[in-house]
Amino acid sequence: MTPLFALLLAAAAGAADTGAVPAADSGHGSWRAGLQYGFEDFTAARATWQTWTARVERRWAAGSLAFEAENATRFSLWDQAATLDGYRTLWRRAYGNLRLSVAPGAQVLPRTDVTAEVYQGLAGAWEASVGYRRMGYAGNGVNLWGASLGKYAGDWYVVVHATAVPQSGKLGGGAWLLVRRYLGTADDYVDLSGGAGSEVATLAADSVAVSHTRFLAANLQRFVTPRFGLTLGATWNAQQGIPNRRGLVLGVLYRW
Repeated sequence: MTPLFALLLAAAAGAADTGAVPAADSGHGSWRAGLQYGFEDFTAARATWQTWTARVERRWAAGSLAFEAENATRFSLWDQAATLDGYRTLWRRAYGNLRLSVAPGAQVLPRTDVTAEVYQGLAGAWEASVGYRRMGYAGNGVNLWGASLGKYAGDWYVVVHATAVPQSGKLGGGAWLLVRRYLGTADDYVDLSGGAGSEVATLAADSVAVSHTRFLAANLQRFVTPRFGLTLGATWNAQQGIPNRRGLVLGVLYRW
């Protein structure tokens, strides 16, 4: 599977407004829908990894709830997953995210994937978070603990995220950095990210490990009309145990 930090390119679609992010125009409605296709090609002769993702989201003043359907191929095997992704205001300047994903009988995706994270706004337009993720596979499971610290400055947002991955009596970890520039609203942005460390990886069908990886990514999301938008992303991954990967993501968005 792609690394944990791969933002899945519906990146800020479900993020709750902390008051520091440029507010989305309420005249654009409370619903969002998107369809996205991504592929990753290897530098050596291997079958291309592909992912189709469809997402429908409903937003309220206190949060949001989205449903995602994913169809992904790794090592010439296709898996399907369904996900509920919710954000909710918790207390003053704080909100939480709960993401539940199931892929019954999956061979390369996690069969269960649960993430819980709490975000807290701090003085000076800073924001911190702590989170936990459990990924369950056919033969084993992996626990990931994470924390982040971000800063809003006008139309800019910078965040560093660290992850701890205990596995087989050892403690791995990694970190990634994201720099985002908002283009007038929370729905329009461009960002660059990169990181390195130990991440959960599918090395082959039914073979899951925590391996060393490095990545770079660039993403653009832009609404070209009040209702219709596009996404474009490019990725590069160097992962222990498999050849390097280069990827491209294309998507369409609609809001009402």
